[in-house]
Amino acid sequence: MKNCILLTIFGFLPMALFGSILTVSSTSDSGFGTLRQAVLSASASDTINFSSSTNGTPILLTSGEITLNKRLTIIGNGMGVTLIDGSSSSRIFFVDNSGTNSDTLNISMLTVQNGSATVHGGGIGSFGNAPHNSYVLNLSNVEIKNCTAGFSGGGLAIGIGTLDQCYIHNNSDGGSGGGMYAHWHPVNITNTTVANNAGLYIGGASFNGVSNLTNCTFYGNVATDTLQGKGGLHVTGEITNCTVTKNTGAQNGGLSHSGFSSVNIVNSIIYGNTGGDVLIISFSFPPSDNASYSNNIVDSCHVQSFSTINCPSWYSTQDPLLDPLGLQNNGGATQTVAIDCGSPAIDAGISTTQVLSTDQRGVARIGAPDIGAYENGATIDTTVSVSGIMLIANSNTTYQWIDCDNGNSLISGATSQFFIPSVSGNYAVIVGDGAGCVDTSACYLVTNIGLNELGLSKVLALYPNPNSGDFSIDLGSVHSNVEVHIVDIAGREIESLYFNKKKLIQISVKRLMGLYYISIHTDSDKAVIPLLIE
Repeated sequence: MKNCILLTIFGFLPMALFGSILTVSSTSDSGFGTLRQAVLSASASDTINFSSSTNGTPILLTSGEITLNKRLTIIGNGMGVTLIDGSSSSRIFFVDNSGTNSDTLNISMLTVQNGSATVHGGGIGSFGNAPHNSYVLNLSNVEIKNCTAGFSGGGLAIGIGTLDQCYIHNNSDGGSGGGMYAHWHPVNITNTTVANNAGLYIGGASFNGVSNLTNCTFYGNVATDTLQGKGGLHVTGEITNCTVTKNTGAQNGGLSHSGFSSVNIVNSIIYGNTGGDVLIISFSFPPSDNASYSNNIVDSCHVQSFSTINCPSWYSTQDPLLDPLGLQNNGGATQTVAIDCGSPAIDAGISTTQVLSTDQRGVARIGAPDIGAYENGATIDTTVSVSGIMLIANSNTTYQWIDCDNGNSLISGATSQFFIPSVSGNYAVIVGDGAGCVDTSACYLVTNIGLNELGLSKVLALYPNPNSGDFSIDLGSVHSNVEVHIVDIAGREIESLYFNKKKLIQISVKRLMGLYYISIHTDSDKAVIPLLIE
């Protein structure tokens, strides 16, 4: 009971008598119920969460950064909901790297913003010449924005750890990794976007240790150095299903790596960056590129070396048809860049142990994975229903009916959602969504079309069909006495018309709509053909 009373005095609401869960209830910098007090009061392995009363109100740190030097789990109520603000005067979280116990720090579901550090990690990082390496830092659903660092890692400086579903954007530094800087230790990053950051030498992210990046997007990052600036990222390790686009750097815009480093780039789009897409740096003797590449779409590549090294042969240099709107909320925890229908990236990836079953948004990768962080996954409804002798495609944007019995040949003028064949047979429809995605339905058998007693239907033409109520009937030759009967699908006669010495008959029945049959009688022939009025 004493433990419970003590925690209540400090303003925390324990979920258990042992006080293993502490709840932040104040948005003040220090004192009763604050985050700072929770971290100070917590024991190793405790969890800190946040009352809903703090949602949307920034926790302004006015007395400096919060030091994390024990095993802790900090869980907010969501990115953009739990806000921890450095007031542009201090870093938010300082990860103490002086220990040797390799404890784990878990931070999730919150936003870190407006942090500032003189050296590394304006939002989350450590002091001195290196980011932390004595703690494993795991970030999940964490947004880091509008932070600055004097040297590296404007938003984040990390040693060992993981990032999943994080959004690191609009940060800056005076060194390498305006968004984030990973030191000489492994970092695994999944489903994360690094966007619109600025750094002196590397705008987006710098990975010095062997790291794994899967389902990541690097977009709009800028390196400001006019000679050595690399816009997107510099990597060592595995890069799988990532999209790197719209980054800018004088030396290279997209992705760079050292030729002697262990690098494997798979299923990635590196395209549309200003200053070049891929840079291979190799000053070893003899110069070499030890990286491996599989199924990537890359527009441009160049090598910086003492001697000639050829860029690899890319899977494709075609335009991947990235969404012209760029980085958007396409679902999921972070913003992504979609690929449009018709992209050469669709179903063009390979499956490896690094390829996840979902894309960056959590959308299932179906069949062969798409190249890049975004799985198009567009599905078009190719269902066709049969009503009498009329075929009706489900709603799409474009339609083209084809004759399955004639080599799937296109049927001229048959571009409506509805189709009435002129002869019995098998028919299908090619449907499109208007964005470049098309698919073809199964073939459907239609029989009992046209009742022809004496050959009239061989020369007769009714057009247009479908129509809006105005149509023409060409009998092929002049007939003395012609009867035209319009009958609905229930067999009821709707209209009877009579003509004398006619080859071409023009009819207007705008009051009608739907499927009908036209029964045409001449002195010697008779034919029954379908009519669709839309």
